[in-house]
Amino acid sequence: MDTSAENLILEAGKSEELRQALALVEDARAPDGSPRYATAACRALARMIVCRTYAKPLLELVHLVLAAGRAQADGRYESFFWSLDRATAAAFRARFQAADGGADAGPETVAVHTADGVFQVSYARMPVLAALLELLITTLGYRPVDDVLGSLMDAKARADRVTGKQAGAAANALSRALYAYLKDHLPAVQAQRRHRAFLEFIASRADGMLRAQAVDDDAVLAYWRAAAGGAGPGDQLADGESEDQIDSKTFTGVFRTALRLVHLLDAARGQRAVAEARPIGIDRAAGEVDPAEDETLLAAAEDAAGDLLAPLDAPPVDAIKFLNGPERDDLADLCLASGTGRRFPLSILRNARFGRGQAKITQALRRGAAGADLDAAIDTMLSDTEDYQALFETIRARADHIDRVLLASLRVLAEVRRPEAADLALLLEPDLALGDFADDTDASVIEDAPSGRPLDDAPDGAEIVSLAARRALDRFLDDLAAEAGTLADLGRRARTALKGLARRGFRPADLTAPPVIDGFARAGRPLAVIRKEAQDFAALDSDGTDWTALFAADRNAFAETFRAIYGAPYA
Repeated sequence: MDTSAENLILEAGKSEELRQALALVEDARAPDGSPRYATAACRALARMIVCRTYAKPLLELVHLVLAAGRAQADGRYESFFWSLDRATAAAFRARFQAADGGADAGPETVAVHTADGVFQVSYARMPVLAALLELLITTLGYRPVDDVLGSLMDAKARADRVTGKQAGAAANALSRALYAYLKDHLPAVQAQRRHRAFLEFIASRADGMLRAQAVDDDAVLAYWRAAAGGAGPGDQLADGESEDQIDSKTFTGVFRTALRLVHLLDAARGQRAVAEARPIGIDRAAGEVDPAEDETLLAAAEDAAGDLLAPLDAPPVDAIKFLNGPERDDLADLCLASGTGRRFPLSILRNARFGRGQAKITQALRRGAAGADLDAAIDTMLSDTEDYQALFETIRARADHIDRVLLASLRVLAEVRRPEAADLALLLEPDLALGDFADDTDASVIEDAPSGRPLDDAPDGAEIVSLAARRALDRFLDDLAAEAGTLADLGRRARTALKGLARRGFRPADLTAPPVIDGFARAGRPLAVIRKEAQDFAALDSDGTDWTALFAADRNAFAETFRAIYGAPYA
C-alpha cells in the first residue's frame, strides 16, 4: 500500500493541540542552538503516538528512568535527562559509562536491574524515549508524570528493589493517561482500523498507489460487498463483535469512512504543501504550490469535521425551525461536507434507499428477529424502497423549501432594517442590479449615528459607516419593503414566503424577539450553501444517466449482499 497516503491521513487526524505539542518537541534546542532531538527521533515519536504503538516504548522509558535516577547522585531522573545538551545515542552512552555505579553500562545497552530480573535498554532507542518523556510532560503536565515516575526514585529503587511488576504498573499508568489524552486529539482506534482496512482495499485496486480520486462510488460499493461477504449466516450482530466490524458490514458505515478518508487525504496534502517550504505558483512540475488550492483543501477538512447542517443547531439560529426532522433526514447525506453530492452521488442514493433499510434490519436483529420474521422484514424493505428518481424529486423539493425560507428571512430582516438583508438578497439574486442605489455623497464623510463627522473627527470606537453606503442601504431596504423598483418582484416573493410559513420562528409573535432576528441574520449563508448542494445534486437527474437501470442493478446487488450477511433465502 502507498504508505505516504496512510501517513497523510494520520497527520490530518491530529488535533491542533497535539500537532503543536509534537512541534514543541521538534523545536527543542541545545544551548548552541542545534536541535535537541534528531529529525528521525521526532518522526519516530510522531508515528508512535498517532499509531498508538506506545505501550512497549513506555515500558522502556520507565526502565530508562530507573537507570537515569540510579546514575545521578541526587537520584533525580530529570537531572540526568536535562544535563544532556543533545539527545543522541552517543551522548547517552558517554553519560552512562561515566556514571559512578548504579548503571550497568555496556557497549550497546544499559542493563537495568530490578528485584526479579534485568531489562536492557538500547542506546539507539534512548533519543526517542527522551523525546517521549518530553512529550508526556508537555501534554499531561509535569506533576502527573512525576507522580508515576518519581515514586520509583526512592531508596528502594536505588537498592534495586523495584520489581518488574512495579515497573510494568508504572508504564501502564502512563499508558492510561496518554490514552485518555489522545481520545480528544486523535481519531478513535476503531476509526483508524477502519481507515487502514479501507486504504488497503483501495490500494489493492490501484496497483498499490492511493489517491483521493480512487475513492469513489464504485470503490465504496465494492469494499462493502467484500467486507460483508465474509459474514456467516446471522452473525451481523454476534456477541462481542466490535463496532468497526459492524460498520464494515453496514453500507452507511463504509460510506462515512470513505467520505472521511477523501477529505482527510485532501486536507493532509494541503497541510503538507503549506508546511513545506516550496515556491509559490501553479507549476506543479516545478514543485510550486498554489496557496489558493491549499486554502480550499484545508476548508474541506473543516467541512468534514462537522456537517453543513451544524450551523442550524447553534444559538441563536436554533431558535428557528428552518428545517424539520424529515427535511433534515433527506438532506443529511448531502450535507456531510461541501461537495459530497458531486463526489459520491451514487453512494448517497444507495445509502438513502438501501443503507437506511439495512439499519432497519439491524434493529430487527437487536430485537431478536430471525428466520421467517427476518426474511419478511428484508423482503418488505426491498419491495417498499422507492427508486432513485423519487429521491431526486425529494431533494429538489427540499431545495425549493430552503429557497422559501431564505425569502422569508429576507422579509424579516428587511422589516427590521438589518443590513444583512442586502447580503441575503444578493445570495438569492446574484445578478441583482444595484446601480439604482448608488450615491454620490463625499466618501470622506462618515456617520456614527445620528450625525455625520469628518473622518479625522471620529471618536475612538465609533461605528464608522460611509454616509454614501448608509444612504444606499436605506434606499435598498425602503424599496425592498415597499416592493418598488428593481426589488419589486423579490420583495413580493419574500412577503409571500413569510406569509406561508407557520413553523417556529416564523410566526408573528416570534418576530419580536431580538435573538430570533439574530438567528435570521446568521442563518442566511449556511442555508444558501445547503441549498446549492441540494440544487447541484437534483440537477444530476437530467445528466443523461439511466437512473432507473442503476436502481434495478443496485437492488439486486444489495439483495445478494444482504443474503451473504444475514443468510436470508431471498433474491
